[in-house]
Amino acid sequence: SLASELRQREDELLNLLNSRDASGKYLFSGSQGSVQPFVRNEDGTYSYMGDESQREVQIASSTRIPVSDSGKVLFEDIVNA
Repeated sequence: SLASELRQREDELLNLLNSRDASGKYLFSGSQGSVQPFVRNEDGTYSYMGDESQREVQIASSTRIPVSDSGKVLFEDIVNA
């Protein structure tokens, strides 16, 4: 049915929002790589569980690059729209 198809697509989107890197850390939970960034609430809305920081890795003596981002900054306005 259409409802089950939509629920399946919603589940796929939630899985993407909770993507992990090669070491198993969540990409969109800010600096909290072990915290699942998005959870579905009983009422069908979503809550962001991470923080608004980034994890960084040093690639040279004076250069650091981000390896994660805040799902709140990137997605929260559209997740509960």
